Amino acid sequence: MREPLGDSHCPVLVDEVLENLRLTTDNGVFVDATVGLGGHAEAVLERFPSASVVGIDIDSEALELCKRRLERYGERFMAIRGSYGDMGDVLSGAGIGTVDSILIDTGLSSYDIGTAERGFSFMLDGPLDMRYSRSSQVASARALINRQNARELRKILRDFGEVPFAGRVAAAIVEARKKRGIRTTGELAAVVRRSIGHRLGHRRIESFLAKVFQAFRIAVNRELEVLDAGLRQSIASLAKGGRLLVICYESLSHRLTKQVFREHEGGRISPEDVAVSGDGQSVEIRIVNRRAIRASASEVARNIRSRSAGLRIAERL
Repeated sequence: MREPLGDSHCPVLVDEVLENLRLTTDNGVFVDATVGLGGHAEAVLERFPSASVVGIDIDSEALELCKRRLERYGERFMAIRGSYGDMGDVLSGAGIGTVDSILIDTGLSSYDIGTAERGFSFMLDGPLDMRYSRSSQVASARALINRQNARELRKILRDFGEVPFAGRVAAAIVEARKKRGIRTTGELAAVVRRSIGHRLGHRRIESFLAKVFQAFRIAVNRELEVLDAGLRQSIASLAKGGRLLVICYESLSHRLTKQVFREHEGGRISPEDVAVSGDGQSVEIRIVNRRAIRASASEVARNIRSRSAGLRIAERL
């Protein structure tokens, strides 16, 4: 949509993030590692008048809008283009040492979902892109979908979307692209509907399509690799007593986050297998909540996207 900022941008679990982040000093530093349009960052700047916020995002378009939105906070807000998967290098490159809290929101923003030309939504017809950074050299979803063989497509659908009938959908994609290729989100959705729609009702086919689009988005952006690296580097970037907050939406990111947290909890495994801080010491954490914190009923009523969100928190020891 590339719309003006306003009610359309509705970050999730804002109150829960504010309640659970930690600032170890009065003028502490909070990192929003997926800052997007700046909803969480703005809330932190408002709640903690002495804090500084670093906003990181790989999407230069969203980052420019965020900078304009938060320019009234002056030097208290710093915007950096980069991937949170490279958290250590991003922070050190900006001259920043350890920080007090880091937020990683693994979900798509309303901005991405509602912008047809980004290609993230099966509900809007647009080019099959799905890249978080359109200026990057990463291959788009169109390239992936039209080049991979049926076996590779099946693996993507199964591993990254947990898609039932993945083999049937993969075969349908390969057959459909023989004529002129699959170029748009609408064309991909139509292929999926034809391949499996007769087995599902209207509501179930929408859920099915969401899984298919999720799978290709994760594959295009290597999201699980980025999340794994980002979690480990973020833990190592925290000051003692600092917290890492992670908002997950689907089972894959929940499982990976729990796994990385468990690996670092109380020094359970050997130091070479955990994140290492700048002083060469292995980093240990305390898992703050074993069960993800969910959105309240009132928030879900205001913002349906928050229904699937869950907040996981770890604190550096």
